[in-house]
Amino acid sequence: MGFRLERTTGGGAQNGIHLGTVSNIAVTNGVIRGWVNGIYGLTASRIQLEDLRVSNNFVGGITLGDEALVAGCTVSFNSGSGGIHVGVGSLIRGCAAFSNDDDGIFAGGGSTIEGCTADNNGARGIALAHGTITACAAYSNTGDGIATGGGTIKGCNSSTNTGNGISVLSNSLVIGNTCDGNGQGGSASGIYVQVSDNRIDGNHVTDNDRGIDAPTGGNLIIRNSASGNTTNYNVVGTIGPIVNSGNIATNSNPHANYEF
Repeated sequence: MGFRLERTTGGGAQNGIHLGTVSNIAVTNGVIRGWVNGIYGLTASRIQLEDLRVSNNFVGGITLGDEALVAGCTVSFNSGSGGIHVGVGSLIRGCAAFSNDDDGIFAGGGSTIEGCTADNNGARGIALAHGTITACAAYSNTGDGIATGGGTIKGCNSSTNTGNGISVLSNSLVIGNTCDGNGQGGSASGIYVQVSDNRIDGNHVTDNDRGIDAPTGGNLIIRNSASGNTTNYNVVGTIGPIVNSGNIATNSNPHANYEF
C-alpha cells in the first residue's frame, strides 16, 4: 500500500525484508532502500514481488529462490550481488534494473525474462542460465548486454555494452534481435556464439567490433543483416550466403545474410 522501508542509520547486518525457508509470500507496492539486502530470500520459494522500488542497498537488491515471480519492479544503485537474482523456474516481467554494481537481472534455469530493461550495470545487463528472454533491452552495461547458456532470445535490443550485445553458449535460438555499438572495450561482438547447436536467424547487427562472431562451427546462421561493424561476419560453420549491397536486388536465396 505504498509504504516505505528505509534504513537511515548504520550498524547491524539487517535486510529490509528477510525471507527464510518459506513459500507463497507476496510483497507488493512499496519502497525498500538503504539496507544490507533489500529483499533476501535465497531459500524461499514461490515468492511474488510486484510494483516495488528497491534501491541503494549495500549487498543486493532482490535475491530469491526458485519459482519466483518479479513483476513491475525497479531495482537500482544496489552494490554487491547486483539488482535482481532469482532461482530456477522463475518469471521476471516488466522490470527495470539500472546502475547496480553487478548483473542487473539474473535468473536460474528454466526461467523466463520478458519486457525488461537493464542499463549501466557493472557486469551483465540480463543473464539467464537457460530459458527464454523476449522483448528486453540492455544498454551500456559493463559486461555483455544479454547472455544465456541456452534457450531463446527473441525481439530484444542490446546496444553500447562494453561486452557483447548478445552472448550464447549452445542449444539457443537467437531471432529477430537488434545489436548496435557493442564492444566498446575494443573486442566484442553484436552476437557472440561460443559453442555449437545454435540458430542465429533474422538479426540486425550494426557498428559493433564484430557483427556476428561464431568461431567454433556447428551452428546455423541465416537471414541476418550487418552493417558498419569492423568485421561483419566471422563465422565457422553453416551459414547462408553473404550478399553485399551490390547484389541485394538480384539475390533470391531466402537464407542469405546481408552486409551493406
